[in-house]
Amino acid sequence: MTSEVILEEDFVERDYRIYNKITKVEKSSEFPEGLKYTFNFMVFRDGKWQNIARVDNSLHMGQVAKMHLHRMDKETAEHIDIPLEKIKDYIIKIGMEVEKWLK
Repeated sequence: MTSEVILEEDFVERDYRIYNKITKVEKSSEFPEGLKYTFNFMVFRDGKWQNIARVDNSLHMGQVAKMHLHRMDKETAEHIDIPLEKIKDYIIKIGMEVEKWLK
């Protein structure tokens, strides 16, 4: 089975950018849901887009893909469990928190 993009969104408003992508992949031990996804909150700083918060299920150190949050203001990713339909609002909320930390 080849991968199939089932959602791809890119929103830009002033100095903020939200990029979301969900790809249907073959179910496997690494991706038991058959989905690979990334939800990103970026700010435009120093002439480029910087990703300051991201929720994804990429593999880390050969483990099973699980939903986790990366924040620019934290050193390690945090495991989270949120329905996919609520992640967009969640990443915007977290991104705004991190953006305040940057100032």
